[in-house]
Parts: sequence; structure tokens; C-alpha cells
Amino acid sequence: MSVVWLKSVRGPAGLYALSQRAACRFFRGRVRSLARRGLPHRLFVSTAERAELLREYGIESEVLPLGYYSKQGTDVGLPRDIDTLFLGIVTLRRRAKLLRLRLGGLNVMARGGWDDPECWGENRTRLLNRTKIFLNIPRFPGQFARLRFNLGAANKALIVSEPLYNSEIFVPGKHYVAATIQKIPGVIRYYLEHEEERRLIVSAACKLAIEVETMDETLDRLVGVIQELASGAPPASFRPKSQSNQIGRAEVRG
Repeated sequence: MSVVWLKSVRGPAGLYALSQRAACRFFRGRVRSLARRGLPHRLFVSTAERAELLREYGIESEVLPLGYYSKQGTDVGLPRDIDTLFLGIVTLRRRAKLLRLRLGGLNVMARGGWDDPECWGENRTRLLNRTKIFLNIPRFPGQFARLRFNLGAANKALIVSEPLYNSEIFVPGKHYVAATIQKIPGVIRYYLEHEEERRLIVSAACKLAIEVETMDETLDRLVGVIQELASGAPPASFRPKSQSNQIGRAEVRG
């Protein structure tokens, strides 16, 4: 009996660079190697776009979302004195986008890095509780980061994001605001000036994040799968397909 939960396969195909397709080929090879030994019985990934990318390479999987849990924070009622915050490692792509926003007159605070104590635990919760606008610049164009959305929503900071391929349960216009990098400065200024509209969106997003697809539900489902397999039930979801009939969109789109 085996269950594999992948959280590091990025997708969707066609939106990311060659390195992403190479990474998927690597995982495809690893998973096919396991399949030859009868493993895994069930394969899970943490986002729908990752499941789609694997499917294009002939690997079936199920989505097991990285749901909300209490250490991701909550609204503690601090004064919101930070207009716009970006939280995450500042890659070359993100640095260019942040520079463009700052040249456009936005005051964006950028914090991030594995060794930054402000990005973890209670420090992160306080930082997010001081934030009005929580900026999402994906590492790769269109990539959905569930953790970042959980953090912004649970701590009631308005998420403003570049357009995403599939934001799953988070609906643009209802739970967050989507805009191109060219329009983000105007969008941020609008919601900084219209506090009531901002509050309506963050309230809906917070309710969604802490009540729907929580980590408790994710773990309950995972435990249920393990118990099902332990009882001798046949494998359900892992079906590596023949490579010969798989021409994924990633190969076509380049």
C-alpha cells in the first residue's frame, strides 16, 4: 500500500518555461519507475493545474488541496498601516514586476526568504494583519499558490493578483481582485480609497479560506484513503497511460 502526495509539480502546461516541462518529465519518469514496481496505489497533487499538467504526460492523479490551518493566521484586529505587501522570495521575474509597480508610484513593501523571521508564525500573522493589500505575483505566469491565498484571506488582507490559470475555489471579483501588471497600480489605488468595497471582498475570502477545504478535511480524506487501501480495496486513481498515445499540450504549445 502506498500513497504519494506531490506538492512540487508546477503547471499548467503551456504557461510555463522549458524548465517546468523538464521538471514534469523528471516526475513522470520517477512515477513510472514506481509504477513498474506496483507503486503508488494513489497519487495526489495539491492543485488542479498540477493534476492537469501530469495528465498531459499520461499520469492520472487526484487533487488534495493544501487547506487552511490555524498557524496560517487570523484577523487579530491590528491597525492596517501597510498599504501594499508582497511576501515571498523575490525572483528575477518578481523583481522586475515590483520595480515596474514602484516606478508607477506604488509603495510596495516586499518581504521574503526562508531565513526571514517576519515570514513565519506570529510575526507573519502580525505583518499580514497590518496589511491592506496583499500582492500576488506568481513565480511563473498564471501559477496558483494556495498557501499565499490562504494567508491573505485568513488575515483579511485584500489579495490583488496577476491573472491566474485556475484559482480553484477563489473567485476573482468575489474573493480577490485579478488584474494585469499594467492595471494593478490603478486597482490598488482604487481599493485603498474604497475601504468598504475592500472589506466586502476580504470578508468573503476569509470565510471561504477558513471554512472550505481546510487542512483538517484534507487530512481526513488522506486518512480515509489509507484506511481504504489497508482494508484491501483496489487502487482507484493511479493509472499511468501508455506514452505512445500521449501528445500533451505542453509539447504542442512549446
